[in-house]
Amino acid sequence: MISEQLKKSLMTALLRSAGLPSVDEIDNMIKDIKLSVEIILSTREGSSHANEAMNLAEELFKNAGEKVSIILTNDKNWPKGYPEPLWSIGGRLGHRFKLYGYPTDLLGQAFRLAVAVAGKGWNPPIDNKCCNVRGKALLYAVPGLPCTRAIYYSLHVLAAAPEAELTVINIESMASQGLESPVKNVPTFITPRGESIVLTPRSVKDVLRVWTS
Repeated sequence: MISEQLKKSLMTALLRSAGLPSVDEIDNMIKDIKLSVEIILSTREGSSHANEAMNLAEELFKNAGEKVSIILTNDKNWPKGYPEPLWSIGGRLGHRFKLYGYPTDLLGQAFRLAVAVAGKGWNPPIDNKCCNVRGKALLYAVPGLPCTRAIYYSLHVLAAAPEAELTVINIESMASQGLESPVKNVPTFITPRGESIVLTPRSVKDVLRVWTS
C-alpha cells in the first residue's frame, strides 16, 4: 500500500510537470483563505455516503481551521444518473462550482484549488476576455492530470466571470455506483449550448471556448 507521503510526492511531481501548483502550494492557499467558504455537501435521502464524504472533507481541509465549513444536507429528488455526493462551493464562487462524486487524488487537489479561489486564498490572473462570459457548463472528469488541468484553467474563468458556472462529474464515482457514463473520453465539456467538446486545455484561452462556442 502506498504511504500518504509517497502519494503526496507523486501528486506533486505530476502537478509540477503540468505547471500547476504543488500539494504544498495548495496547502498554503488553503491556509491563506481570507473569506469564509461554505461547502454544501448533499447526498440522497437515506444515503450511506454521508460519513465517507465527511471524512474526506475533513482530510482535504484539515489545515483550513474554521475558514471552511461543511453543511451536510440530503436531497429527496436526486438527479437521475448523477453520482453521490454533491459538493457545492460558496464564498466568492457563490455555488457556481459544483462537483458530483468523490474529489479524490488529483481531482481532490483541483477541488481544493476551487475552495482556495472561493476564499481568496488564490487569486488567478484575470483575463479580460473572460469577464463577460456566462452560462452553465458541465465537465466529465476522472482523478487524472488532464482533468485537473481542465479544472485549473476553468477556475480562471469562474474567478473573472460572475455569471459563469461549472459542474464537474467524476465518472469514476459513477462507475463505482453502478452508473453508466454518457461520454467515452475525458476531459469532456458540455457547453452552455449543449455542445460536447473533448478538450485538455493548456491555457485559459483554450478553456474559454467552452463558454464562447
